[in-house]
Amino acid sequence: MRFVIHHLTRYTYSRAVFLEPHLVRLRPRCDAFQKLLQYELRSDPEPVGISAGIDAEGSPFEQLWLDLLILASQRLPLQLDEMTRLVLAPCLEVGSQGAEEDWGALERLGQDLIRKAEEGTLGFLDELNSALFHRIRRVVRKEPGIQEASQTLREGSGACRDMAVLFVEVCRLSGIPARFVSGYRQSDAEHDEPELHAWAEVFIPGAGWRGYDPTLGLAVQDRHVALAASAQPLLTAPVIGAYRGTRVTSTLETEVRIETR
Repeated sequence: MRFVIHHLTRYTYSRAVFLEPHLVRLRPRCDAFQKLLQYELRSDPEPVGISAGIDAEGSPFEQLWLDLLILASQRLPLQLDEMTRLVLAPCLEVGSQGAEEDWGALERLGQDLIRKAEEGTLGFLDELNSALFHRIRRVVRKEPGIQEASQTLREGSGACRDMAVLFVEVCRLSGIPARFVSGYRQSDAEHDEPELHAWAEVFIPGAGWRGYDPTLGLAVQDRHVALAASAQPLLTAPVIGAYRGTRVTSTLETEVRIETR
């Protein structure tokens, strides 16, 4: 069944007012149970800027700036309201890094980049993305599991999933909610064979979840397709299951084809 829905909300004020940023949750979800074919949002007065995103609990939204464009460049540490902090608590919990010096290396990296970015959130994220891209050598690891973030930083090498976890841990230590993402990315000349990929997402108040790929040193835009995101990387695995049998061995093969149209 298809629906065509028109929704009008109008506010009337008794005198002139200054309009603060407005958060609009009118975009229908698009998932396995319902498909959004077309959506249009209009506002009068016309917004100075609109930022679309996904909120802490996975619902789409638009942030409208009506009188003054305020960029999502909050200072660190981020100011999160009580309810948002409660929802995002798993994305602020730092993992176990073993020895105290391992923690210290991650914290020092974060603090150095915060100072370099002059405490601006977006500047810090760009600096972190670039630093990991240049400092960590990407390797292909066929064995299961993810390295601890401190090991990846100490050894200067890791798979894309290891680099994503390192990015997430430094963000969390710096007070920024972050989670692990599994999906695909468009191939390039350097990596001809497409495969599963991993990157990180951070939550920025007013902008929602935003992706960063330290393997490529880029902010996620239109070259990535996300499959799953979670505070726990293991919960993004593409297949989870078990088998029963005796004297059985198994092999795993994967093949990914990506076409651009």
